[in-house]
Parts: sequence; structure tokens; C-alpha cells
Amino acid sequence: METKKDSEALRSEAVRMARVRQLWQASSERHAVQTGILNFSKWLEEHHPELFPPGPGDPYQRLSAELTQEGETAAASPAEAESK
Repeated sequence: METKKDSEALRSEAVRMARVRQLWQASSERHAVQTGILNFSKWLEEHHPELFPPGPGDPYQRLSAELTQEGETAAASPAEAESK
């Protein structure tokens, strides 16, 4: 059974992912994928470090996986994620 805390954590993660994707889509770097992700990663670390994917291991690898995953389930904008 999902608790209120679990629900809030899932919504928070959805909002974080939506914001990262929104910033990535606005980035002119996304056209050269690997170089773009590296440059975007550096920019994100400097401007919005709180948006890096949580968890163990290399933050760049986790971000790269999020940005290049197929069958995206993340919302296109934070507002859409919050409404779910």
C-alpha cells in the first residue's frame, strides 16, 4: 500500500525529472547527444545541482540514462507532473 510519504516522494521525483527534461529540451546542446549531455550536466551541476538524479554511482551516468531513455514516461513540464 502506498503511503502519503511515498506518494509525495514519487510526485517530487516526477517534478524533478520533468524540470530536468524541460531544461534539456531548451538546451541547444541536445543535438550532439553525448557532448551535449556532458555540457548540460556541467551546466546543471552549476545552476541546479538539486535536480541531479538521486542515488549511488556516477551522477553523469544517471543523468545520461534519464535523458536518453526511450519510452519516456516523464511529463513534459513540471506542471503536468504535479497534476498527476
